[in-house]
Amino acid sequence: MSESYDHPLNEYFIRSSHNSYSLAWADVTPQPGSLAKFLDNGFRAIEIDAYENADEQLMVAHHKISIGDKVTLTQMLDEIHDWQVEHPNHLPIIVNLDMTKRPWLRSVRFLLAKLIGRGRDSIGTKVAREITQLFEEKKIFLRSFVGRGRKGVVTWPTVEEMRGTILFGIHQKFHKKINSDLKNYLIEDDARFWSNYNFKDIKDDPEALLPKIDEDHRLNKLIRVYPEFDPIKMPFERTIKSDFNALIDLGIQIIGMDGLEDGEHFFGDKSYIHNSKYEPGEMS
Repeated sequence: MSESYDHPLNEYFIRSSHNSYSLAWADVTPQPGSLAKFLDNGFRAIEIDAYENADEQLMVAHHKISIGDKVTLTQMLDEIHDWQVEHPNHLPIIVNLDMTKRPWLRSVRFLLAKLIGRGRDSIGTKVAREITQLFEEKKIFLRSFVGRGRKGVVTWPTVEEMRGTILFGIHQKFHKKINSDLKNYLIEDDARFWSNYNFKDIKDDPEALLPKIDEDHRLNKLIRVYPEFDPIKMPFERTIKSDFNALIDLGIQIIGMDGLEDGEHFFGDKSYIHNSKYEPGEMS
C-alpha cells in the first residue's frame, strides 16, 4: 500500500540521520559523497555541523571532535544540489545546519578588523547567501511558506505540496543576524517552528521534558532528537537505537540516527510515514 503525502509535514515520521557528512558514527571526519548516500537510502532529514574558521570560511566538522579545515560547507551544499538536480520530484528534504562560531580559532587579523570597524557578514548571512547562489529559489522551502495562527500554532503545507524542495534550518541565534533580504531562505529552530532535544536529557529526566514535547505538538512544531556524544559512555548511538520505538511513541518526527541502515525496521523503503495517531498535544 502506497504512502499518502496529503497531510501536513508535522504529522509524519521522517527518516533522519545525524552527522550526515560522515558514514561512520565513530569517525565524524567529513567524507565527500556521504550526503548523497544518505539521500539515496531514503533519508530526508540530514544534519551538517559547520563553523567559521580563522579565515572567515565556513567549514564542515564536528564541533567537539574534528579539527582542521578540509571540507567546506559549499562542497557539502553542492553535493545536495547535484542530488536534487538528479531527483527533481523528491519528497521534501530537511537540512539542519548546526553552526558554531569556534571563537578560539579567531585570528589576530579578524580581531583587528573588528576593532577598526571593518564590515563583515554574519555567519547566518553567509550561509543564506551560499544557499541562494547554489539553489534555485523555487527549489527552496521558504520561511514565508509556514503559517502562524493564534497562540503560535504553526501551519505546515502538506508533504506533497513541499515535493521537490529543501527546507534549510539554522539555530535562531544565527537567524536573528541574517540580512533582512535573506532571512526567508532559512528557518530557525529552537524557536517558533521546530525544537531540538538531546536524547540524553529525555532519557535522564523525561518528566521535565514531556510537558515541553506535548506543547510542541500542540503548536504543530517539528521535533528533532539527536544523540549526544559521550566519551565515557560510548557508543551512544546504540542507546538511541534501543529507544527508537519509545521516541516514535512520543511522536518525535525527526530522530537523528548514525548509520545508513538505522531505522530500517520502521521505515522499510519509505522516507515518510504518516502518524495515524496524530492529535495535537495527545501523542500516545
